[in-house]
Amino acid sequence: MANVNWSDNEEVFQFPNDDSDNGSDFEGFNLAEIQLGNRKTLAQVHMVDFVPNNDRDSPIDLEEGWSREDVAPVNSPFVGEMKLNVDMDDFEPLTFLKLFVNDDFINLLVEQTNLYAQRRVEAGNVSQFRWIKQWRPVNMAEMKVFLSLTICMGLVQKNDVSDYLAADDVQDTPFFREQMSRDQFLLILSNFHLTDNGGQVGFDPLFKVRPVVNQLLTAFSEVYLPDRDLSFDEATCAWRGRLKILCLQPAKPAKFGIKLYQVCEVKSGYCIGFDIYTGSTPCTLSDAIGVNEDCTGTTRTVMGLLTRCGLLDK
Repeated sequence: MANVNWSDNEEVFQFPNDDSDNGSDFEGFNLAEIQLGNRKTLAQVHMVDFVPNNDRDSPIDLEEGWSREDVAPVNSPFVGEMKLNVDMDDFEPLTFLKLFVNDDFINLLVEQTNLYAQRRVEAGNVSQFRWIKQWRPVNMAEMKVFLSLTICMGLVQKNDVSDYLAADDVQDTPFFREQMSRDQFLLILSNFHLTDNGGQVGFDPLFKVRPVVNQLLTAFSEVYLPDRDLSFDEATCAWRGRLKILCLQPAKPAKFGIKLYQVCEVKSGYCIGFDIYTGSTPCTLSDAIGVNEDCTGTTRTVMGLLTRCGLLDK
């Protein structure tokens, strides 16, 4: 068997003259340009030198555009550019939040919440929703306060939503009551909507939250361009409520929840894009251009999300 001798001082290798072993690893290879016993640098040896004589380009390979003529490097150079695509006046947390949740999106929440509440008022079923009689249209400023209080509720643990705004001497948290009254908060919460219920076309398990999913997906890929090294993996959004797309993943830290497919930058962990698993039906982002229809679901998921985020051909 032929051995390869490496030199520590220069980037060269050498093939011994003994090629009598019929079981040589190089048997059947075209070694016309590699003279045994001669030393050649790695740059002088082309990949095609190691191609067996009896291996020819198949018609299928040629149809797909694959050929050994003018072989490209095994690892193509990275032609992308890591950069932030927005101008930052400061680096406060709220400034970064506004990159992904802008005023246009909040205005959409205001419109859909007012539309849903108005339809309930017109329906006249005030016995079931007694607070609806007190409804008045919410504006942009009130919606921002509502969203802020909802985020803050994740920092202070209480048994019920109304407890955050209750004037109880034992468990009072003045911050919440100072921003918004209990009745107003519960009114917005009971009518909070992201999309028009009558606008659904076809079946989409994520129809009620599709606007916020689309908003984040667009912002994630437009705000920042990632570096070369990426990671594609599954993640779990912890949830134990009643939900048809709930998954059990014993190997994950959060065993019950919503399964996500995420592509992230390795260095920073920044999420460039994600796809939500909704069951056996194909993921909505997995319709990658140029992917064979007979390919596996894993291929469609990976290629589809990479295509959606504009990460291919770089």
